[in-house]
Amino acid sequence: MSARRGWCPDIHAPLEAGDGWLLRVKPPFGRLPPAMTDHICDVAARWGNGVIEVSSRGNLQLRGIAADRLDAARACLIACGAASPDPVEEAQRNLAVSPLAGIDATVHPATRWVAETTAACLRTPGLPAKLGVVVDGGGAFVLGRQAGGVTLSLRGEVCAIDAGDAAPPALVDALARAIAARLVVVRGEADRDAETTGAGLLSYGTGHALVLTPAFGQTDAAALRAIGGSVTLHLAPGRRMVIADATPALLRRARDAGFVTEPDDPRLRTTACAGAPRCASARQATHALANRLAGQIAGRLHVSGCAKGCGQPGRADVTLVGEDEGYALVRDGRAWDMPVLRSLTPDACVAALREGMR
Repeated sequence: MSARRGWCPDIHAPLEAGDGWLLRVKPPFGRLPPAMTDHICDVAARWGNGVIEVSSRGNLQLRGIAADRLDAARACLIACGAASPDPVEEAQRNLAVSPLAGIDATVHPATRWVAETTAACLRTPGLPAKLGVVVDGGGAFVLGRQAGGVTLSLRGEVCAIDAGDAAPPALVDALARAIAARLVVVRGEADRDAETTGAGLLSYGTGHALVLTPAFGQTDAAALRAIGGSVTLHLAPGRRMVIADATPALLRRARDAGFVTEPDDPRLRTTACAGAPRCASARQATHALANRLAGQIAGRLHVSGCAKGCGQPGRADVTLVGEDEGYALVRDGRAWDMPVLRSLTPDACVAALREGMR
């Protein structure tokens, strides 16, 4: 068994966490047909603790996998097409694609071709594990920019390549040469102000797509099966899922299963890591407190189980950090910044926000 602790686990390099082993699953181009969703849910429920997370890059994470079931889980995920048997290909499959490509007529027609071309370029050993690539073909659902990685924006006859600091120049050059076979390639920044949708219904042509996210990025096998058992799910960065041709019945099922489905839901402004006891580094639980505090401030709230701040690397208006003696409160900063209050109980956190953190 290949295992390591680090930033980017996958099925070939699982991560040992506080609740067992974690497998990160990267379905090809973020597409989950019903049969694949069913197999993934079976793995999570049969060999794990049933918890499924959607990561910030739009991957799935199966938690609580027993050590003696890792090989069986891996084989099942490969057999259903959710993962590659090639460790190099799987490690570099950090590619997000406009989820409505081929469905929404306003998405650039070359989006899928650019995605396949990019995937071929990514099959290169030695690329940075943190490198992410976005292929944004526009349309009703805009992916936006991949911070630090590579964003390919398709508009008209042009593909704009926005390469961040983590992008190897050799990869960027290879992408430019390959894509130039069909499009005019320019180097430049992607639209940083592009408006993205966190949750809600989107109109395209004569249909509607439902954008939803599990609260704080975490759901379970039963809930995911409830919405994905009969439709194709399209994963997207920002812990989002997109479903084309959404119906009122599907929207009701998603709400009943605990997913965030409305654009004004305060949980979209609230982030929380797995917390204790799921994460061995966490000092305190996170989700119950995050759910309790969602909507208590007008800005962004982050509840972190420890000072690493994995769930929200950027700044938040209020950050609550798990410590041995309770929670610390950081204003306008990150989990590792100096707190203004310490040793808070959950009730004290609520009181602090009510008394002056609005």
